[in-house]
Amino acid sequence: MIDRRKYDRIPERDWIGTRVKLEREVATRAGVVYPKGSTGRIVHKFKGFEIEGDPCKCCGVALRITKVNPFDLTLIEEDGQ
Repeated sequence: MIDRRKYDRIPERDWIGTRVKLEREVATRAGVVYPKGSTGRIVHKFKGFEIEGDPCKCCGVALRITKVNPFDLTLIEEDGQ
């Protein structure tokens, strides 16, 4: 999980593009539910994170969810970093 100190210390430009995984089920205001274990990338940091989920394998739609608590996310280490 991402701790509060790390969230506050690192500027937004360094978070953008970071791959993350949800540690609990999260729902959008529109009622879309992202299940635990869903992955995506950070696109914005303000009052939490704005996450763009990975595209759907059958239709290619990628949804965004805002104000995701950093405590609900785990960073994903990608090869080559």
